[in-house]
Amino acid sequence: MSELTKRILSSLAIVALLTGLYLGFKEHGLYVAGVLIILGGAYEYWTLTIKKISNNKVIFGIFLVFNFCLLASPSVVVSLSLLGPLCVLLISTSLWLLRGKLENSKLQSLTLSLSFGLLYAGLLPKFALGLLLENQGLLYFLLLLVIVFASDIFAYVGGRLFGKTPFMPAISPNKTVEGSISGTLFSGLTAILFASMTHLLSGPLVLWFLAALLISFVSQTGDLFQSLLKRSAGVKDSGKFMPGHGGVLDRLDGVYFAAPVFWFLMQFVVNK
Repeated sequence: MSELTKRILSSLAIVALLTGLYLGFKEHGLYVAGVLIILGGAYEYWTLTIKKISNNKVIFGIFLVFNFCLLASPSVVVSLSLLGPLCVLLISTSLWLLRGKLENSKLQSLTLSLSFGLLYAGLLPKFALGLLLENQGLLYFLLLLVIVFASDIFAYVGGRLFGKTPFMPAISPNKTVEGSISGTLFSGLTAILFASMTHLLSGPLVLWFLAALLISFVSQTGDLFQSLLKRSAGVKDSGKFMPGHGGVLDRLDGVYFAAPVFWFLMQFVVNK
């Protein structure tokens, strides 16, 4: 199976899963399923970055519970308010539980990785789930996925057809500047087409296009960041969420980075 086929099939599988959940359980079913899937991503983050420093089961349990608190809170604003206190509590608990058991450099790396884990694996995807609580939230949620998946697919196609200039070979050897530009431009066009078909389009057309370009840019950065985590951990995939397609973070890394930017733009820029 070619890489392009894998990317298309994995994108279609995620959309089909979400559609089935929506038909059966509406937005609440999507939300609950999203929380459970993203908690799987939090586990993958733990295995990639924290487990090799310390595999303390109590800290792991607290880490998952705190991520759940961020994901299951009633709104994005509440999650933003929770992040600081949860980080402090997680760091404090870790320092007390591991006192005298780790050298200072490892303890510092552990606390920083735990704190960033709450941001990366809990708060960032909360912005995507938060869209489901908004007016016409399902359509905006799907628009976010359309932009991210279109960016990924067209970046791959553009790279295969026109790619000559390596983008970040030390992190992701197969990515090219030409592919990145292709993904960005075509995701913008795809976003406008989807928004027009679903009657979400309002305001200046150029504003929507520019917003989609920005979202594509950060989604590609999310993919690169996940590649960095995997290279640092010495693994090919973050997990086995979709056999043959990798883990939760492999499939949704772009969504994690794109979601907060998308949420902000929809709240304060595009729809104003």
